[in-house]
Amino acid sequence: MNGMLNKLKSVGLAFIPVILTIVVMMLLGSSFSASLLLKFAIGVLMVIVGETLFLQGIDSSIMNMGEIVGNASNKVTKFFVLVIFGFVFGLFATMAEPSVQILALEAVSSGLNVSQFLLVFALSFGTGVCVALALFKIVARWSFKVVVFVFYVIIFAVAIFVPEHFVAIAFDGGAATVSEVASPFLLALAAGIARHKVPADASSSRDENFGLIGIACMGPVLAVLILGLIFGMGNSSTAVVAEEQSIWISNFFNICWSIIPLLLIFFLFQAIFVKIPKSEKIRICLGTAVTFVGLYLFLVGIDLGFLGMGEEIGKYLLSFNNPILSMLICSVLGFALCYCEPAVFVLSQQVEELTNGNIKSSLVVFSVALSLALAVILFLCKIVFNWSFFVVLCIGYAIVFILLAFTSKTFAAIAFDSGGVSSGSMTSSFMMPIMIGFAGATSALDGFGVLAFVSMMPLIVVEAIGIVYQIQIKSKQIAEQKRKVALSIGEDKLSNLTAMEKRYKELYSEGHSV
Repeated sequence: MNGMLNKLKSVGLAFIPVILTIVVMMLLGSSFSASLLLKFAIGVLMVIVGETLFLQGIDSSIMNMGEIVGNASNKVTKFFVLVIFGFVFGLFATMAEPSVQILALEAVSSGLNVSQFLLVFALSFGTGVCVALALFKIVARWSFKVVVFVFYVIIFAVAIFVPEHFVAIAFDGGAATVSEVASPFLLALAAGIARHKVPADASSSRDENFGLIGIACMGPVLAVLILGLIFGMGNSSTAVVAEEQSIWISNFFNICWSIIPLLLIFFLFQAIFVKIPKSEKIRICLGTAVTFVGLYLFLVGIDLGFLGMGEEIGKYLLSFNNPILSMLICSVLGFALCYCEPAVFVLSQQVEELTNGNIKSSLVVFSVALSLALAVILFLCKIVFNWSFFVVLCIGYAIVFILLAFTSKTFAAIAFDSGGVSSGSMTSSFMMPIMIGFAGATSALDGFGVLAFVSMMPLIVVEAIGIVYQIQIKSKQIAEQKRKVALSIGEDKLSNLTAMEKRYKELYSEGHSV
């Protein structure tokens, strides 16, 4: 009970920057309607309660499933079976992601010529394929750097032939797929696979704990780009349909299609390979029920209060006609939102634990928060100065892969994992609608791409921090080596002095004896 109250308190405190943003907007002259403010207030309460229940239930349900599957990898004699289950888990875990549902709803409502279900399925299928690829990579001991480089070359080659708004949604999709639901599962799964399937020293096994999330985020990008090749030139008429659907009914069925298959697949896996006790099965079912209710309240609260408020803030910032102030407000909000993202804290704690405290969790969280603030500024510049999204993305990833050549394997994998978890539910539900509203004067679809920048910027920042970290470690090693050399020289001198003193005493005694 105390744990749940602590979660409720931490989630509630995390929303203070969001509420203060609304207050600042009103002080600056924005006049939100009473109905919008009421919906926002109700939405905040629903989201706080929903996220608290969601986090409370996920520990004993989805995260527990990932740990069980990962630790059971030593019992699976044929590894391809585990790869298949990894694909299935990646597929359904992504379908359960709040960020994915939010992104799909926003994209369809803004005029994308793809149904919401098809977009969600493409994102989930792409994630499942790359989860399987990442698991195979762990056992095959493929180079993480080579895998991501080759995959991104393919992604950018395909993106050349896809309309720019589809490219933005594709990269947003890659950023949104791994969040509250998938990240704990994938981190636990990778740790278990690396522990039981990597016959190497401790440092090599540690390196394999990271990077699965980064690889998993690449598949959705390519999947949506392929959709863009097929549907990219059409015009959408689904916005009205999306608005007419009841958010209470649609969210209920979306969650049913996401979580129930995930639970059934897990029980099939454990029946074949693990055989967990009945008490553990009951615990997982109860945890899943709590997760279901929490996710439902969370998504309904987002639809009810946050999406509309975010777009109104974006429109007001646009009408204020002050890009500098808009960048300041949005960057501060973006920095604060990072501390509301549970997936970021899950990753940071895992990093600190698996590096034996050499990389502090606070450093990881601060790096991602700083990256989010910089990403928001970059995206606002893209809107204000009408920069090409694709050109900025190409330049950004060129920097990523230049830095990648000088970054250690561990920091490279942590950087891509950080990019994967940085754009969680809060960023998707609030920052993305703000950008859509800010870009509404031209086209709502121009507001997509902020999540792509949010997932790209941590790669640059964390890689840069990794290079600085390596330089500091190297400097300490050189200083330690010099100290040891100095001690060695001192010992040699002392040894020579002792020998000379001994010889002098021998000669002195010989002279007196004569």
